[in-house]
Amino acid sequence: MTVRARATKPNEAEQVKDWMSKLTAECRPALEAVRKIIKTAGPELTERIKWNAPSFYYKEDIVTFGPIRAKDQINFSISPSLNCKDQVRIIAG
Repeated sequence: MTVRARATKPNEAEQVKDWMSKLTAECRPALEAVRKIIKTAGPELTERIKWNAPSFYYKEDIVTFGPIRAKDQINFSISPSLNCKDQVRIIAG
């Protein structure tokens, strides 16, 4: 009987790094810029892959973004559970 080792699931940072590595060269610079803005505006936020895109959260989901397939645009979604003051702070950076 052969015992197979259980594969470990990559941590959140590894999942994001892997997701970003699969982007096209055209999309990557814009998405890296968005990530940098969010990280600077909210250093307390944690990033993970959710809804098949990078998502930042602190206790709950805050913002998710990613490329819109077959278009030169970025989908940027702010969680509806945030109040307006928090949404403005995130957008203003």
